[in-house]
Amino acid sequence: MVVNPFARRAHEALASVGAKCRDLGIGAPVTLFTTESEPGAPQARAALDQGADLVVVVGGDGTVREVAKELMGTDVALGILSRGSGNVLAHNLRLTQLDLTRQVDVALTGVVAMIDVGRVELTIADGTVREEIFTTMVGIGRDAEAIEATRYETKRFIGWVAYAAQGAKAALSPALDMKVGLDGAPEVPVTTWTVLIGLTPSTPGGLTVYPDAQLDDGLLHVLRVPITHPWQWVKAARIGLITPRGNTDVLDYDDAREVVVYPKEPQATQLDGDVIADVVELRARIVPGQLQVRVY
Repeated sequence: MVVNPFARRAHEALASVGAKCRDLGIGAPVTLFTTESEPGAPQARAALDQGADLVVVVGGDGTVREVAKELMGTDVALGILSRGSGNVLAHNLRLTQLDLTRQVDVALTGVVAMIDVGRVELTIADGTVREEIFTTMVGIGRDAEAIEATRYETKRFIGWVAYAAQGAKAALSPALDMKVGLDGAPEVPVTTWTVLIGLTPSTPGGLTVYPDAQLDDGLLHVLRVPITHPWQWVKAARIGLITPRGNTDVLDYDDAREVVVYPKEPQATQLDGDVIADVVELRARIVPGQLQVRVY
């Protein structure tokens, strides 16, 4: 088990897994706690080195992403106990519909599904390059600013609502100039509130971000939000919450296997809710069917 010690009800989750392991006769799980400097990937590597057959994460999307870095491409499955503030991947796997006991059952005895992962290369304003992955979505622009501005304690106690509240404030910010290229085609200039590149169709708040997305469709789903007036958010919200559909004047969709984004000015970028500042170039590509997850 890889456990974020600050996750909601983390110790209750540990106790529940221990009890289920005893019932199954498989012995006590090895528990590895994350830290600020080691948020999950080193613990996942240690689990693999120790011969783990299954790695169960207790935490949110950030911890899941860190563990998935190490598990992708292996035959070791990922179980998720959704104890974070966002839980977007768990939501799209329908795990957040379950109580803790049932989530533990699925994590330990559920069937295995293969899902896609996104790889991303971020060039920072100082010239450094970071290579990361994402399991839900990556966004560059105002959405990342909103996530960065959301206080940790607020996220911890009210979860996804905290992101929505901060996003409502950020909605008044002006759109940004960027260039976006898909699958090697020439980059196209756009003015957009954000560029979102995702794998998962919806969020825990009931918002449909990518109506046609599936977790194993081998595609990156790209959303540009060319909103220039605050009143246009009413239309965007109606589309996302009530009538998901194709391109409009406020939501512009594409599918691709590779995406490149050049913002006119350095921008914040979020990967599954974790923010990286001052990005001047973003390159993303799909890695189909690389992660085994436990589902029901």
